[in-house]
Amino acid sequence: SGASVIGTAASYSTGNLSTNTTYAVRCSSATCGAGPQTAVNVTVSTNVNVSQTNITSAQVVTINTTGCVGGIIKWYDKNNVFISNGSSFTSPTAISANTLYLVECNISGCTTAKKFANVFITPCLNAIIHSAAITAAPYRALNNITSRVNIPNVTFYKAGQSILLEPGFQVAAGTVFEARIEGCN
Repeated sequence: SGASVIGTAASYSTGNLSTNTTYAVRCSSATCGAGPQTAVNVTVSTNVNVSQTNITSAQVVTINTTGCVGGIIKWYDKNNVFISNGSSFTSPTAISANTLYLVECNISGCTTAKKFANVFITPCLNAIIHSAAITAAPYRALNNITSRVNIPNVTFYKAGQSILLEPGFQVAAGTVFEARIEGCN
């Protein structure tokens, strides 16, 4: 019904799409003829993903993104001032304090909400003991972390040898907490 045949195999690769598209699919065989036509909707995602970057001392940092296929990724400083385009951003100078960047994806005029790209300075101490309230942050120890506190949302423990969670340690439902044995690098 006016449509062009673009493929006759069990699968079809569209290539890069920049807008939502609908394809019509029909199965047919020599013995049964053509079956009913079915619409297949392809939705282009403008999602962009960026992760937090942790460094142990002042340095120039490169932050990478994923997603935003076929789109333009825009970077902004913490004051929402545009600073760059591209799937990665390299700080123009060494970052020596916790820093926030914002990133968004634009595909054919559709723009995502801005996402946070945090850079945290997390010095690597020999050992960490948490026995009083702490703030949400990544904590790194060359050897050991011991904790007996309520963990605030978005807290990370990384230690080279051990992480000991003693009586008094609590993580509330819905709180993001991660503990890994991996050291400072």
